[in-house]
Amino acid sequence: MSDFFRNVLFGIAILGQAANCGQTVGQTVGQTVGQDDPSSAAPLHPTVVYFHTEFFPYQQTIADPSVHHLTREFIRQAFIATVCDEFGIPALDESLGESVPTEGHVIHLALLERGSWKTKQWQVKLFAWDESQTDYDTSQLWNQTQIWQANYDWPGSIFVFNRLAPIFAAASKAEFSDALMKAGLRAQARPIAHAPQVPNEILQLLDEVDFISQYRAMQAAQQTLGEYGESPAWLEVLVRSYANLSMLTQHIGALRPRRSLRDQSFMLSV
Repeated sequence: MSDFFRNVLFGIAILGQAANCGQTVGQTVGQTVGQDDPSSAAPLHPTVVYFHTEFFPYQQTIADPSVHHLTREFIRQAFIATVCDEFGIPALDESLGESVPTEGHVIHLALLERGSWKTKQWQVKLFAWDESQTDYDTSQLWNQTQIWQANYDWPGSIFVFNRLAPIFAAASKAEFSDALMKAGLRAQARPIAHAPQVPNEILQLLDEVDFISQYRAMQAAQQTLGEYGESPAWLEVLVRSYANLSMLTQHIGALRPRRSLRDQSFMLSV
């Protein structure tokens, strides 16, 4: 398979990452977000990270903007994957209609982006706040102080998946992890053990083209990966379930980028 098609598949695979990343909600809590220097905070183990969405149309914009839900979701889903995979912390996504938990400790994150046809630059900013702060309006965050930002070459074309998937796959191990540490996140310890083989029951679910079966397979893969760490066999289950869900839910833009990122993870593991 060519690198182009591998990267396209990767872009589609990140989409379907399970909202809770296969983790059990109920971690210990350290210092809260909101200090002048978040990177110096005590290790923070939130119950859950909630990713807010800046919905269209953007209220605070730039000159000659390029706005597309796939580019918005690609960077958001890459960060959500980093929270789950690199930190082992559950994450919920407003783009998928998931609600803010009413119990436990919640860290609120918002990843905002602006692409410009004029400058050919894509600006990304990460904002964070604690659940005790309720006066945040995502549509008004762009001009406020962020905890992290980066500039990328604007990928505004049909080749967005092919261009962004390998970049974000590498960034999730370093750049994105550093950004999330500035928000106070610290990696959860995972037991050293080999993941069990994929049962036939899960493989059969992948052949059933309906929402419930694919979601069950995805949840099983997420739970196993969350408990045992990366496994090529279970990553394959995750990629296939996300790919199937992506085709079944074309109208939900957040799932296609997740699927792409997951496919890249699988390619890197084999």
